[in-house]
Amino acid sequence: MLLPVHPLRVRPVTSLEGVEALFPGVRFRGLRGREILFLDSTDAGKPGVTFARHEGFPLYREMNFGLGVVKFLAVSPDRSNFPDDRNLSDRFLARICMSNGAAPVYSAFNEPLDKLTGFAVPRVSTVRNLILLYLAVLALVILAGIRMKRAGTAWFAAALISVAATCLILYYVRLSIGGRGSLAALVRIENRMSPGTSDSFVSLYASSALKTDVLSENLRNIFSAIPRKGLYVFSPGEEKTSGFAISSPLDLRVLPTGSMAIREMNIAARSSRQFTKSDSSETLSAELPPDFIQPRLAIRQNGFELLPWTAPKGLEIESAFILFPNSSRLLEVSSSGACTMASSTGMMTDPLLENIRNAMEKAYVKNCPALVLVSPAGKSGLVLEKTFSLQGKRLTLVPVRVVCPEPKITLPNEMLVLTPSDSTSRLVLDGNKLKKNFTMQADFGVSLSFSLPSAFAGFHPQSALLKISATNTDNVRITPKFKLPDGGTLAGKSLGGNLYLFSGDRLSELVNPMTNMGVLILESAQTKPQTKGNADFTLQTWSLLELELSLKGTLPENAEWAVN
Repeated sequence: MLLPVHPLRVRPVTSLEGVEALFPGVRFRGLRGREILFLDSTDAGKPGVTFARHEGFPLYREMNFGLGVVKFLAVSPDRSNFPDDRNLSDRFLARICMSNGAAPVYSAFNEPLDKLTGFAVPRVSTVRNLILLYLAVLALVILAGIRMKRAGTAWFAAALISVAATCLILYYVRLSIGGRGSLAALVRIENRMSPGTSDSFVSLYASSALKTDVLSENLRNIFSAIPRKGLYVFSPGEEKTSGFAISSPLDLRVLPTGSMAIREMNIAARSSRQFTKSDSSETLSAELPPDFIQPRLAIRQNGFELLPWTAPKGLEIESAFILFPNSSRLLEVSSSGACTMASSTGMMTDPLLENIRNAMEKAYVKNCPALVLVSPAGKSGLVLEKTFSLQGKRLTLVPVRVVCPEPKITLPNEMLVLTPSDSTSRLVLDGNKLKKNFTMQADFGVSLSFSLPSAFAGFHPQSALLKISATNTDNVRITPKFKLPDGGTLAGKSLGGNLYLFSGDRLSELVNPMTNMGVLILESAQTKPQTKGNADFTLQTWSLLELELSLKGTLPENAEWAVN
């Protein structure tokens, strides 16, 4: 059962408690003798947050499941139940439908798939050593010719050595390409909380042109093309590339057995075709696997930390990181499986793993954090007509439970998801990540929305700390402000460098209770007068390199976080 409560009975009620606790500042006129149906229930005993109760029974409760959240409202939000408070119905619906607003960018997996099916590129050190060896041989030949007073012969020999070296390199490249067979590469993402469910991003490479059928081992597998960026993740030059990333249509069919298949996928010589495969088990149980121990992330006033947790046995962990709604951090895994979170974002030394990490940040913008354990791919779950050698990675997601040991906390930047709040600001974001190379003119303002996880709805901000890093700050002044629901703005105090502190009574209006979002505005202006000439164009442009926002405040007084 996926419900965050255990249902008991449905009964009519003529009053409704807990509305003011769920929506602070809202005056509820009451039911005035009308009867509405209320579902009596008890907390399911699983990690969740009860925001309001009626006569001791949950009125509204949330529970994380996997990387998402399950929400429960004990009454119907239909307007006919609240004719005297029509806005209350809208508030109930807004609370149920509350999300971070970020659009997943599944096309981010194209790059790691290309690396898996691409050709190995020599390291910089290898190329450097070859060049040094080549130059050394040339120098010896030329010096020998000069000492033997046969310079012409030496230069002729040097030319022959150059031609021979070039032919040798091309010969080995031809052997590498020509001797390579068909290859199936995949990135398989499994949720340890839901055994049997997974998403796989697959790329099939063919050394020679072929047509192949792709079958599935599971009757509940679903094939599809990898979606491109949506319209809300607009990038210059990509206005005609929305939809699905396919070079030619995929012939998807349901076989008489009930399983899905791709018929006669056409793969050109020395090229690849990419698609996705989703697996699901016959039954989705809300009961956790017997060996499942959920890691916990403690958020406090002075920071956050991953509490001690040991990875399950049987996984050949090559690397690991913790995926937040907004970013990720590396994990150090000891020989015993103990996981420790790094103090900073960091970067993986393996380019493939770093690409996979970036793809996960863009494609899986979820409501709660998760540990990502990287191991060899294992089985693909595909039935291929031709012989394909398999390589890839298996990502095991372990959802993290967020706990707040104290009512006063600091919500870190990692838990806040950025989305554009107007059409022009879409140019600054790639998914929910900043485009650090996007150049803007001095009069180009940026308006970004930041959303809190739904479990933190009703959070009372008391101060906000903003860190901004940008280029050309000597010539362009950047002024950050928060937009308030009434249309006004709230300016911050510069702490020097690139830090700004926001405080005051109006900070409590920072987050819109209907959307659980706030809006940050970055106003820019040129500090030096404009002069004639194209050389001054660089003085009028700037780029946003870094933006980190943290909110310090208190949890809702009536929210029952103790069950976490």
